[in-house]
Amino acid sequence: MLLFSKKNNNIIEVLLLFCFALFLFFMNMPDVISEEKDYFYLILVFEIFFATSLALTGVFPVTGGLLYALLYAIFSSFSILNKPTGMLYFGMVAVIVLWITRGWYLFAVFVYVISHIPASFTANTALQGYLRYVLFEFFCILVFGSISRVFVLKIAKFRERVERLCRMLDEQENRIRIQLASELHDYVSKDLAVISTIAQENQGTTIEAARRDSWSAVATAAQRAGVKLRMLISGTKTSFTPADIVEAIDQGSFILRQRQIRLKQIYDKRDFTSLNDTQARLLVMLLREGLVNIFKYSPANSRAKLQITRNQQNSIFVLMENTIAPESKVGKTNSSEFGLRNLNYIFAKEGAILVKEDFETTWMLVAELPAEMAAR
Repeated sequence: MLLFSKKNNNIIEVLLLFCFALFLFFMNMPDVISEEKDYFYLILVFEIFFATSLALTGVFPVTGGLLYALLYAIFSSFSILNKPTGMLYFGMVAVIVLWITRGWYLFAVFVYVISHIPASFTANTALQGYLRYVLFEFFCILVFGSISRVFVLKIAKFRERVERLCRMLDEQENRIRIQLASELHDYVSKDLAVISTIAQENQGTTIEAARRDSWSAVATAAQRAGVKLRMLISGTKTSFTPADIVEAIDQGSFILRQRQIRLKQIYDKRDFTSLNDTQARLLVMLLREGLVNIFKYSPANSRAKLQITRNQQNSIFVLMENTIAPESKVGKTNSSEFGLRNLNYIFAKEGAILVKEDFETTWMLVAELPAEMAAR
């Protein structure tokens, strides 16, 4: 099977060797025509074999190359056939260079030596130019073989770098997709919760002025949500301020009040001014996700707790806990965990820590936002 292997073949090799075979064949025609008629057809047949085997080497490197080496040995051994085949020494150069290019060093050396042994035993005065041809041939093999092998190795390294870069780009694209999906889920679901809560308040209001104010609040919230989404998708939302953190807390508290869930808040707004942008962004996402989860799974008229503290190293620690409603199934479905899974992915990528704990009657979310994230 090796003899007929096309492994690593390419159209460039096939075309080059085919054209080279034609070139050598027609270059030898003047010498062939000038030969005596007794040997003309014999030499012509061998010339055709030479050109055919060289062209075949481009398609089947081993088979064509071995056939060429065999013909080369025969031609080099007989003075009658050897004279008009001087140009075909370049064909042997092409075959050996092709094998060297593919890294078949030992095979190339072995065949090259074997193909020259017959002529070394039969050399005579009629073949006095044989040594000169062989030295020139060997020199060409060293030069072109080295150049082609180095070129192939550089191409292989370049291809490897391109493939590695493509894999990195695919991984980066996947990370961007996950992060964008996480942030879109965060913005869409939380803003819709706020809008829905305002609309529910409006349904329970009988005073016309209050109803108008409530619908105005819905429109304002929807408009702000659209602006946030547009900034997120376009990438113009590059920084988060203490006002964004306070807004996330206020929105969460607002929707919790609709179910009479009393949120105990323990934090100092002055701690928010010293946060880096990564800490602020993750804290906003954590507050929005955590407070909405409290809204979904806490029973009405219950208590919840939000505590945000900062240590001397400027790391932020967040604790959220609440009572779980008996009918809720926290962590039991994919939909209930979607936001937290995405949030956990972003936290891990940024070097932050996020831990969710489910107890019999309590749901707890603990996070640490190290100050070192600024260097990432």
